[in-house]
Amino acid sequence: MINLVIAGFQKAGTTSLKNYLGEHPLIKTHPQKEMTFFSLEEEFSKGENQAIKDYYNNDIDGYTYLLAKHATLLRNETNVSRMKDYNPEMKIIVALRNPVERAYSSYLMELSSGTVNGSFDEVLETSFENYKNGITDWRYNIFVKLGEYYDSLNLLHKYFPDSSIYLVKIEDLYSDPEQQIDNILKFLGLPQNVDINYHKEHNTFKVQRSAFVAELIKKVVSERNILKKGLKTVLPNSWSYKMGEQLRSLNKKEGIKQPMSPFAKSLLDKHYKPYNESLYNEYKINYLN
Repeated sequence: MINLVIAGFQKAGTTSLKNYLGEHPLIKTHPQKEMTFFSLEEEFSKGENQAIKDYYNNDIDGYTYLLAKHATLLRNETNVSRMKDYNPEMKIIVALRNPVERAYSSYLMELSSGTVNGSFDEVLETSFENYKNGITDWRYNIFVKLGEYYDSLNLLHKYFPDSSIYLVKIEDLYSDPEQQIDNILKFLGLPQNVDINYHKEHNTFKVQRSAFVAELIKKVVSERNILKKGLKTVLPNSWSYKMGEQLRSLNKKEGIKQPMSPFAKSLLDKHYKPYNESLYNEYKINYLN
């Protein structure tokens, strides 16, 4: 049974956290960056056995924890409720990052993958306006709303007790990864000071070489691709993920991250101020300026 989840947040170091913990000999994780078992009804309805096969290749013997990671799991209550129904004793780790920096990093990731156009300023202005007018805008949900940590943590605590939840600031993880991972292992009741490679960088910033090639790759790895559907019947589920990652990596190169504009920073600082105040008062996580 899956008994450990990294539930958020996107662009808050969840990939690094998953990979660090996955090096522990008593923790088994999945090769895919995200596990969507709790967020997709079509997966959840197939049951645990299928998920174990798809994500862990049925290699689960001898491990204390099966770790699942989904960076946007806390986006809605259905995901959290489903997780509680599946395993009321679930241990949950939530990674947080300065919400302003997280929003910009999320935008840069989508820009690199070709799923968003326009400057960050333009995207924020448009998405905020759409939100005010009651128009659903995925950019607002991903870039802005995911950083409203206070609401998400309240939702999580509605279903799980404090003793099941561990919060870690990614700024602390990057400044002293060994100490932070040891703290998490202590929370999990696992041996500490194990051999983990803290020098390897995970999920570094890159830009795409060609937007045209990126579109071709999307079509190749799409779930609607007939060839992919056929291969998935004879190959492990992780194969399609690895193929997609390999193709995408061939179309990526090292990039230079441009600084956020003063306009965007000011807009987001103002938006997050009440959320950050509540976050500090309730959970003692400090992102107050």
